[in-house]
Amino acid sequence: MDFVSMDHCCLYTSEYPPLAGGIATVNHELALALSREVEKVTVYCPNPPKDELTHGPGFFRVKVRGTQDPDDVFRWFRIMGRATADRHAMHCVTEPAPVLGLLFRILFRRPIPSKLTILLHGTELLRWRRRKWLVRALSRLSRQARIFVPSVHVQALFVEVLGPEVAIPEVLPYATPKSCIQGATSRKKKDAKDAVVLLTVARIHPRKGQLDVINALRKIDSKITANVHYRIVGEARKSRKSYLEQVRQAAAEAEFEVSVEGPLHGQSLMDVYSSSDLFIMASREDTDSVESFGLVYLEAAAFGLPIVATKVGGVEEACGEAAAMVEPHSVTDLAETLERLLEDLELRRSLGEAAVRMAQSTSWSEAAKCLVLPKETSSLVSI
Repeated sequence: MDFVSMDHCCLYTSEYPPLAGGIATVNHELALALSREVEKVTVYCPNPPKDELTHGPGFFRVKVRGTQDPDDVFRWFRIMGRATADRHAMHCVTEPAPVLGLLFRILFRRPIPSKLTILLHGTELLRWRRRKWLVRALSRLSRQARIFVPSVHVQALFVEVLGPEVAIPEVLPYATPKSCIQGATSRKKKDAKDAVVLLTVARIHPRKGQLDVINALRKIDSKITANVHYRIVGEARKSRKSYLEQVRQAAAEAEFEVSVEGPLHGQSLMDVYSSSDLFIMASREDTDSVESFGLVYLEAAAFGLPIVATKVGGVEEACGEAAAMVEPHSVTDLAETLERLLEDLELRRSLGEAAVRMAQSTSWSEAAKCLVLPKETSSLVSI
């Protein structure tokens, strides 16, 4: 597929700001970057932002709820059908619900848009692999579309699920959100007597490991953790109420300060990053979900935060040399790494400097070019 002459890009998603989350942020950054590469970008989403940028993408409101329920998938089925009329635009589908709409069009032998690009995140592959008919439809779709994934880990997962005969998807190079690059310029210097602030920004969920972090800190000598403040920022969904209660109970019993603060966005989130000293996320492996990359690591890196992360999914690819990596599910390994970093200020500074270099080396323009340029001329990673 030759996208060089393309002058219009249509991006289809249920997740776009003001909705928060990693996929929404990726869609926003891609739409802005694509607006600098092509003449016109139109984002098809259910809740477009109220204020459109003069030189940014345009928006078309679609009547979907943002779920993968059958009625929502059927709406995407119809939207994708209408998209077939525009044979000149590049059609970019970036989250699971509209991809499901395309898969059902394949199953029912209905036409799909030409010049089709799809971004898969990984978790949908784990869930769809149980349904062989969906895997067969995805295999057929991959022969008619250009497939991108966020990491080599998801690239390998795609081949594992669909088999070695399919074309290997391309890795889209994610970049640091522009808001974090700009917000990091206001980072404040801290006094040596100030508390050492550890930060996790993620949904409060067993897979994100907040409880593991608290338990690891409790294993460290209380003289070392006496000046520690662990901040947990993120949403707790109703389905994870019991885990939230476990986290709160462990926080109450800890000899150091732990605050469970709920979700933060915009400047409030920038302020939290700016006032922190170390970013940590002890992600766990899960049979139904995968850490495909982790945009949050690039956000933390922009603020010069040393990172502690676990070796799951595409996390090592996201963190590069800016993180101390530990084995998942090991509170002991986590405690040893945290103790070393809490006692070694120079190591924290070294990792923080590496983090800034990594965050500033990324570019959403590069990602946009990968989408619009033919495969042989774009800079991509493959297994």
